Amino acid sequence: MPNDTPSRSNDMHEPDEFVVALPHVSVIASRIEKLGPTCETVDSPTLNLALVKLRDLNRFTASLRRAAQIRVDQADKAWVLDIVNAPNPASTTPLDDLMFCLRYDFAVSCGGWIPSMGKNRIVHNVTGLPHIDGGAVRYPERAPAPTPVSELDLNRGSGVRVGVLDTGLYPHPALAGRYLSARSDLLTEGTVYTHFAGHAAFISGLILRRAPAAELDVRQTLHNARATTTLWDLVRRMMTFRGSGVQILNLSLGCYTADGQPPMALARAVRLLSPDVVIVAAAGNHGDRAENAESDHPDVTPQTAFWPAAMDDVVAVGADRGAGAEGSRLAPFSPRLPWVAVTADGVDVVSTYLSGDVDVLTRAGSQRRRFDGYARWSGTSFAAATVTGELAALARPGVSAWQAVAELKERARLKPDGPVRLFTV
Repeated sequence: MPNDTPSRSNDMHEPDEFVVALPHVSVIASRIEKLGPTCETVDSPTLNLALVKLRDLNRFTASLRRAAQIRVDQADKAWVLDIVNAPNPASTTPLDDLMFCLRYDFAVSCGGWIPSMGKNRIVHNVTGLPHIDGGAVRYPERAPAPTPVSELDLNRGSGVRVGVLDTGLYPHPALAGRYLSARSDLLTEGTVYTHFAGHAAFISGLILRRAPAAELDVRQTLHNARATTTLWDLVRRMMTFRGSGVQILNLSLGCYTADGQPPMALARAVRLLSPDVVIVAAAGNHGDRAENAESDHPDVTPQTAFWPAAMDDVVAVGADRGAGAEGSRLAPFSPRLPWVAVTADGVDVVSTYLSGDVDVLTRAGSQRRRFDGYARWSGTSFAAATVTGELAALARPGVSAWQAVAELKERARLKPDGPVRLFTV
């Protein structure tokens, strides 16, 4: 199990929560109380994990730091530090110290074995450039409706159900009758939204453009105002698609980790879903070093792994300028990394969006703009939606979603001027 290193700006997490393996939650809770803090736990049997919520953790900052240092200084147990990385005193947090002490004590008493545990990270939507708030490079802009889909394509995606886990869905007239959503997963009409709130509608329109006959199952996990959620909330919502009939799940979201390793809870959810559901994920918008330096994530580099896209059992999608682009096709914000599988158009893409007044949150502040149901936007989020739609069109009766992935890649190899292109570093 990878170790969490001390918090950095690209390692955002809840400061007083972490996730543990459910079979070991009681013994972990007992050891926490020996270190001082108290806690409560929330179990998820479907994930076989539990969320540990620590109470008044900051009251124990000094004692946890001392406890961690005592363990680091034990020369006769120096071998443990080869298994458990010691937190950096200059940047550690009480949670870092607590988790280090727990891992250290288990390793000492259990022959090097450590129960699975990881931070409850903050998960971002990846709509902007280079990150969620995107700097001032691109935001959604008002656009006319795209040309209608050809009648020859209207049956593409028939019999296929596609999951979308995102913001709440704006009930756009063009999407009517083409999605299933609980009332709680829909946006309330007549409200002034931030520009992030239109993300699910934008994604949904792109999927249906490639697979007009597919049925969408849209569920909310990202908060509409800033398009963020916690890892715990994300993975629990992911698991609601298990056994739902969804064959393909679009995740235009993700997170970074300071140690470059996948978050434990997210890896667990992907492992449980992937035998039956193809997960398509945006590769992140951090490929431009200059834009990273101006973002809220200055420690992120073009080489940083983005999760879940970087996982083996996920189809990671980068953004390009479209099949007809001249010169370099790959969008400058799209990462050039080996785990990116395919690319699709992700620059100035037009799709369904909000209607009415929208607060566009830029670095210069909020700007209220009027939209009429369609927008032009850029990001790997939207390339992922196109790939999801194309997979839905290929996963026809008798062809599983995973078989559709193989067919998609073969088509991309043979026809690089098609809607999806193979990516090579």
